Amino acid sequence: MSLAAALAARPPAAPPLILADFSPPRGAELVDLRGADELRPDYYCVAYAPGRAVRPDPVAVAVALKARTGLPAVVNLATRDANVLALSCSLLGAHLLGIRDVVVLAGDDFSARDAAFVQPVRHLTPTQLLRLIGDLNRGVDFRGSKLLAPTHFSFGATVDLSRGIEREVRLVKRKVEAGAMFLLTQPIYHEEEYHAFLAAYAASGGPPLPPLLVGIDIPAAGAVTFTALPETIRRQLEAGRSGADLASEQGARFRALGVAGFYVIPTILRGGGRDYAGAAPVIEALRRV
Repeated sequence: MSLAAALAARPPAAPPLILADFSPPRGAELVDLRGADELRPDYYCVAYAPGRAVRPDPVAVAVALKARTGLPAVVNLATRDANVLALSCSLLGAHLLGIRDVVVLAGDDFSARDAAFVQPVRHLTPTQLLRLIGDLNRGVDFRGSKLLAPTHFSFGATVDLSRGIEREVRLVKRKVEAGAMFLLTQPIYHEEEYHAFLAAYAASGGPPLPPLLVGIDIPAAGAVTFTALPETIRRQLEAGRSGADLASEQGARFRALGVAGFYVIPTILRGGGRDYAGAAPVIEALRRV
């Protein structure tokens, strides 16, 4: 079942649906996926070139994960590195291999060091890519030519409140209008920020928000984070609280607000490794909240 369909069919009293962020390994052997065995989410969420490093394509990783674990995967698709033709071909190839769930994102800008080797493309914005996927689902490509059959993608987008709530509301409104069926947030540490976003979006006059999966980071001293770690969290870590406890507590607070599901981000270690074993008990704890 696609992620969008699973979210729509999930009763309010059911346990939250859980995605687990998964980084493709720095190698091309199936044994390199062994970290996935530590996790049992409802869906993996396979990153695209994390850290702007050379990694296997997320579509290939998603197919391999399904074969290895039996669990489906959502794949990330970035607009940074490909034009509209390449993105269209990648999407049809993913569909051919059974991938139905896609998260659209822009991709981080290249650093000055990266720019010595590679240049961004950014032919489309994320909103334009969402519209492109919607067109494929209606059976036409970007030229308006008919496909042999329509695709059946479930597609969503990202939310990053650390960039400013008003700015993010404008972006999210465009993404929802372009057809986004679900939204994944970067880590949100405070309920007040979540409420402020919902209120600002409601005031924007945008279409109803699709299901929102709240990002739950598993923090650790010295780890890499997607957004700045609040000082309150940092102090608790320094005082001896475990990141797993903090993440589970955070999830319980958001679940009490009626959140449909969580996007769990296993600790990112310096050098790009992931603590998947440490994320497994957090996933189980979130299922019980």
